[in-house]
Amino acid sequence: MLTWHVIDGPGHGRFLIKTFHEQFKNMDVTTMVKTAGKDLIVKDGKVTGVTAQDEQGNTIQIDAKAVTVATGGYANNKEMLQKYVAFPDTIMIGNVGKDRDGIKMARKAGAKDEGMGVLQAYRPGLPDYAPNSHMLAAARQPYLWVDTHGRRFTDESNVIIWPHSVNAFSKAGGIMYSIFDETSRKHYVNDGIDVPIGEWVIANTKLTKFDEELQKNRGFVYKAQTLDALAKAMGVDASVLKETIDQNNVFVAQKRDEVFNKNMDYLRPVKTGPFYAVKMQPAALGTLGGVKINEKMQAINKDGNAIPGLYVTGNDAGGMYGDNYDLLLGGGAFGFAMNSGRIAAESALDYMHFKKQ
Repeated sequence: MLTWHVIDGPGHGRFLIKTFHEQFKNMDVTTMVKTAGKDLIVKDGKVTGVTAQDEQGNTIQIDAKAVTVATGGYANNKEMLQKYVAFPDTIMIGNVGKDRDGIKMARKAGAKDEGMGVLQAYRPGLPDYAPNSHMLAAARQPYLWVDTHGRRFTDESNVIIWPHSVNAFSKAGGIMYSIFDETSRKHYVNDGIDVPIGEWVIANTKLTKFDEELQKNRGFVYKAQTLDALAKAMGVDASVLKETIDQNNVFVAQKRDEVFNKNMDYLRPVKTGPFYAVKMQPAALGTLGGVKINEKMQAINKDGNAIPGLYVTGNDAGGMYGDNYDLLLGGGAFGFAMNSGRIAAESALDYMHFKKQ
């Protein structure tokens, strides 16, 4: 059984970070907050420290025998998203301050890129709607999704293994519409949703805020009394959309999806007006491409050699994934962040000829 990996207690990321921070208080470690790294110091081909800037704008030089870069990728850097990501308007969820600083510094020190453009792909998203939005939860239910031509393009239930859904509608052009009718809306509100949306909106949650959020619509939700009017609002050919919906309704009646073989539990008719269409675009939990590394988490230069004294971890490191994020092992990105940090520390100790305790 697939289990969502965001949990309470010792396994939660916040708990681990808090534990590490408490341990630092008992160690000979200096933590410098509100101090931004600016450049790596390179001498004779080796990384020997960092220059940084404190809150007052003062430049600080920190000499070190080894440096580890762990700044979280570039999810908040619009320039890099524009350059590397197939859909630069991908909605980045839960990312703050991921500005590419670490990748930039490593590049300047001679590091090579790997996997730029790979994202931690998430479910289809809505700009400016919070992850716990009831409108968003309704739109993500796996019933009837169409592309910008009004045609169905995937087994909608792949939203459960959500990187698959983003892949599908990225191939369909990066924009999709979730279609449902008044009967389904009442089902969401009165009975609750069938498929949970992460830990934010769990299964059977009644979407009591749906109507309230509809009134605050930012231009991504269309409501119409007829399918012709809905198609016009969406900007699609009404005959194509109605043909898609007719086919969907046939599949519902016969309890068999002849095109994508979707689980019949997620087949719902679209018959009763008013009708709804929610325009959605790709979303991601972060970037996964960055600096090329080896098995010791050492940064690799363009000649394929390790840069002495430079280690890169977490979402700043490229190569953990091929061209896509995988959800078959929940918590993979978190696990890589933890273990790449551990491996980098152990490798740096070996490099500095420290004896392990």
